[in-house]
Amino acid sequence: MKIVYLEWMDHFSTPGWLTAAEIDYNQICISVGIVVAEDKKFLTISNTCHAGDNWADPLTIIKSAIVKRKTIKLGGKRGKV
Repeated sequence: MKIVYLEWMDHFSTPGWLTAAEIDYNQICISVGIVVAEDKKFLTISNTCHAGDNWADPLTIIKSAIVKRKTIKLGGKRGKV
């Protein structure tokens, strides 16, 4: 299993009328999870795996929205996955 740290730009909507200067484009999310699936366009992670292939609350992110990605390496005997 591969564990990743991600920073990604979220899509957002703001209700009402705003000027361009009032729109905050800095909508960065941080997620950490186990890689469930990945292809050229999408990355799916989950926070929990049960019985080998049952995933809790999988999150699919468009890869072009990812601004930072790091693989987390666990160490020690307990860290082996």
